[in-house]
Amino acid sequence: MVITMELKHVIKRGETYWFRMRTPQDCVKGVGKKEIIKSLATKDPLVAQARAKEISKLWASNFELIRKSCPATVEIQTGAAVADPVRPFKQLLIDQMGKNLPTILKQESEKQLQERFVFYADAIQIIGENKRTGLDIPELGISWPLTPSGNHGQDRQHRRDLISVLSVLRKAISNEIVTPLAEQPTTQNETKTISSLSVEAVRPLPEDHDILKVTELMLAAKKRIKKTKETVRADICLLKEWTNNKSDITAYSKKDLIDFVQNCLPYLPANIARRGNKYAGKTLRQCIELTKSDPKTYPPISHVTCGNRLDNTIMVFNYAKDHLGIISVNPAMGIEIPKINTRERLPRGFTPDELDAMWSALEVVKADIPQRPSHYWTTVLSLYHGFRLNEVCGLFLKDIYEDSEGVFVIDINAAGQFKSVKNQSSVRIIPVHPFVRDQLGFKVFVERQKSARNEGVLFTDVTGNVVKGYRDRMSKWFANWKKEWLVPKFQYKHFHDLRYTFAQNAQNVAKMPDRYAQEITGHAIEGVSAVHLGYSGRLKPSDLLPELAKVRYGWESRYR
Repeated sequence: MVITMELKHVIKRGETYWFRMRTPQDCVKGVGKKEIIKSLATKDPLVAQARAKEISKLWASNFELIRKSCPATVEIQTGAAVADPVRPFKQLLIDQMGKNLPTILKQESEKQLQERFVFYADAIQIIGENKRTGLDIPELGISWPLTPSGNHGQDRQHRRDLISVLSVLRKAISNEIVTPLAEQPTTQNETKTISSLSVEAVRPLPEDHDILKVTELMLAAKKRIKKTKETVRADICLLKEWTNNKSDITAYSKKDLIDFVQNCLPYLPANIARRGNKYAGKTLRQCIELTKSDPKTYPPISHVTCGNRLDNTIMVFNYAKDHLGIISVNPAMGIEIPKINTRERLPRGFTPDELDAMWSALEVVKADIPQRPSHYWTTVLSLYHGFRLNEVCGLFLKDIYEDSEGVFVIDINAAGQFKSVKNQSSVRIIPVHPFVRDQLGFKVFVERQKSARNEGVLFTDVTGNVVKGYRDRMSKWFANWKKEWLVPKFQYKHFHDLRYTFAQNAQNVAKMPDRYAQEITGHAIEGVSAVHLGYSGRLKPSDLLPELAKVRYGWESRYR
């Protein structure tokens, strides 16, 4: 709280910092509001201070422009207006539009206006997705893409300004078109527009604010795996169904989102996506009522999954706000998900007895290493390092080596075909456990693989694809293999429980400090800001090695 008060133009709402500046009295009319309030999108006070300083400089220059009698709005012949705070770049666009639009409307034919209409729609899509495609817009005096300024926030603002002015241009032209585009006859020549895209290929237009189309725009703007895309689509479809099929994203209020987050998500059946069996033919609200009335028969999703679904919703509304500029506030932000204790929390991780049974079963698997090395080594590596399934299955030969200090390390990264990491915290370099390296012979195994071939995946029996990476075969094998040594009562446990087991051992047996455990498992480091981590860097593998060596399960003494 003391830090917040020391920061200039910074306030704190909940856990997030916001920029707040009072508009000078002589500029209120030009700006259109008495205060400028904007989320700084960070929980870190140091980051908030830096961002607030940049925004303060920008508004100081805006106030000077307004004082020099720059108009806050520009009226054009069609009656359209742009009513946003005046920024130098946007003012330039507005001036050019006011100069050139009347001539365009007066001199161009119906067909030319239609082509221009499609071109503007295509341009809005390209700019909104930040594609580095050449795009000349002489009527606005610019050529896209603009040279990046080095200030990412300013570049995003330029994109929003350009989209808003193009929207006004397109709307003005739309009002002048006598025959709607959908009714025009199409030939091969007529469909060849300035952008070489047909009308059907154009993404949603500014007045078409359908939430599903906005979602597709967002998913197309950044490379995402197929499963993630399907999950985001499903979450937005649930929101739409819950709000009685409300399509226009600009019509969603804070009340709508609070109702969805607090009355729908916590009671959402775990397998509602199938809408088969016991949920066949039922609406979303009927399914929610079933869970509320009998949660044991109709178990809901977990609290963590609720948070993931809310994050997907927030992401779509943020895209509509920050990239398309069609909403000014994200109504999904700042909503707390109530914890509904309707599901029994099952124990995770493997018990000592289960570990002994698993280790005995691994001794049998070890004999099959030449044909199927992934079965043995991915299990062992995850047990001693807490790897995720895709991280360990997707290891490449280049990812295992000795660093400059002579420590044998594993480099978890996304560099390679079909490779991916969960988030930025997952990218890490950690030492190999001494027992795995020496007694079990992992270092010798790696050296043999490298002598046989120069590049490629570490395990010769894994295959990758865009959707599932390299985990598919191993996941199926482990699901069948566990039936040999795991009692039926605990068959719900799966490969990820190896990660739970490592975390529990690190905490309770090795007594490992949290910072070390978080760095090894690839979790976000609690209590360390991104700014500080950027200065200090991660702990060295040589520092992690002594703590990692303390992880023991009891059978290590047999291999001496």
